[in-house]
Amino acid sequence: MSKFSELCDAAVASHDRFEQYKNECFQFGKLLTEKMKTYFEIPADKFSYHNIDEKLKDYEYSPTQYFEYAIHLDLDTGFWNLGVRFILNNVAKVEKPAILVRLIFKKVDNTFILKLGNATKEREFRYTEINEQSFISFLDYLADQITDSFQKNLERAIYKHEKDPFGFAG
Repeated sequence: MSKFSELCDAAVASHDRFEQYKNECFQFGKLLTEKMKTYFEIPADKFSYHNIDEKLKDYEYSPTQYFEYAIHLDLDTGFWNLGVRFILNNVAKVEKPAILVRLIFKKVDNTFILKLGNATKEREFRYTEINEQSFISFLDYLADQITDSFQKNLERAIYKHEKDPFGFAG
């Protein structure tokens, strides 16, 4: 076998390993978002994915129903970035109040590392095994973060007179 053939084989093997890694991460992200929908009991018409890659142009930020259109790999950090957006019901005087959550995750060895995109405390959740209860602690944390954000936004509106401070972008 020639050196060139060895290089070609190595490139193919590398590509195959990356595709396997990508598929495992996509399965993790899809399972996480399904559990999120169930946990928060989000109606299907109120849920969408959202690409939050800062390098994209504004027109590329539109919500989508397709997971694959909303996820991207941050080459600087090695984390997959996924935006999840849901619209809340019956919020007085707020037109289409939205919650936008930035999920970042990657797999290192046999462990998935999951973080909330805006987390100032850099809280990580690690998963070596995925089961029915796997995401409960993360989803509880997310619910607390959203609730805290609403309270802080209210305080900003009261004390700093900000207009329409409603919402959450995590």
